Amino acid sequence: MNRTIKSLISRGIDSKLAKKIVDEGYTITSLSTCSIEKRKRLGIDENLYQQIFDSSRPPISEEIVDNLFNKSRRTCCICRDSTRSIIIHHIEEWSVCMSNKESNLVVLCLQHHDEAHTKRELSQNLTPKQIKSAKQKWEKKVRELDKQILNTDFKELNVTTEKLSNLKKQWYKFLQNLGMKVEIISDPFEKLKFDFRIFGKTNLLVKVFEIEKIDDLINVDDLKQDLYGDHFLDSLIVLGVKPFLSNDGYYSGEQNIQIGWIYSYGEGSWDNVMLKEKNDISNSKFYVENLLYENTNYKNFLTKSDYSEIMRIWND
Repeated sequence: MNRTIKSLISRGIDSKLAKKIVDEGYTITSLSTCSIEKRKRLGIDENLYQQIFDSSRPPISEEIVDNLFNKSRRTCCICRDSTRSIIIHHIEEWSVCMSNKESNLVVLCLQHHDEAHTKRELSQNLTPKQIKSAKQKWEKKVRELDKQILNTDFKELNVTTEKLSNLKKQWYKFLQNLGMKVEIISDPFEKLKFDFRIFGKTNLLVKVFEIEKIDDLINVDDLKQDLYGDHFLDSLIVLGVKPFLSNDGYYSGEQNIQIGWIYSYGEGSWDNVMLKEKNDISNSKFYVENLLYENTNYKNFLTKSDYSEIMRIWND
């Protein structure tokens, strides 16, 4: 997801309007100086504009937005209709609790968001209790769907071998156990190209192949060609048969634990993705962490001394 879209959603804007704002070429900064006429054309009235730039109401943190989207598949927990525009709703009103805690937030479509804010004479269309219950049930269902995909879709959709199917499952669980926010892709079109995505400041897409080095990827040129037009090349991680040790680190001769490869767009070649302290990831030609993390650097890579622990997690 585009970072400006996520930032707008974290300020109470629905996903459809956020996408329209970005498609028109606006950032948060340029939107702040936008004329009233242009704001109206975008569909931003004065109340909404004030909400976006209300300094007394901090935006929801990116980590919590990612968690909410990951656990709900960016889908309303009431209707579970993934085609609808979504918004992050405060279960207990912000004006009352002033809380952006994940437990007080839920993903709703616009229709059910309106119902949650519409009060009848003696009742409310959607009560906080009903919303909390629906959120809990939908997040449980999403977990069940993820397990179902792990057990069936990885094999059936990709018409692949049992070995590759199990490898995809192993990578998914491994990345989860490292603490990364990983989501199995459910969109039918994206499923044909990718296996799952990693959430962060932006998203990285992941594809698993039965290879030990990037040169073993027979269709590497086709892959680059397929993704070039969609600008996915520099946000696609290719994973092989397992994590591995390599001396091809940023500093010459460094031995690092590496998990796969990413295409360094500016360099025009593939580069290694390395595990770092706290299991962040990085690579040598450009910062993967610029896409995923705020405060990482080139130091503190995991090395041979950490390899046995990483392989324990891998084998678990």
